[in-house]
Amino acid sequence: MTKPSASTGNRNTAGKRIRETRKHRGMKSMIFLARLQLAGMDISASTLSMIERQNRSLADWELQIFADILRVSPAWLTGKEG
Repeated sequence: MTKPSASTGNRNTAGKRIRETRKHRGMKSMIFLARLQLAGMDISASTLSMIERQNRSLADWELQIFADILRVSPAWLTGKEG
């Protein structure tokens, strides 16, 4: 079994789309972190980076918060919806 690289992991399927969507919307990571905190999800910049690089798993409730802030569905973030 091969170990995932430090740059891209396999702990979640949404990280890549979270990062792409955040950047597409012109949202800097610090603004995104503030919005996450207002929604009840207090994470650090390094944790967000780990999520976006797919090196940290996401709970269902966390995925929903990311989707709400980015104005997309959780299914779209995970690639289950085109």
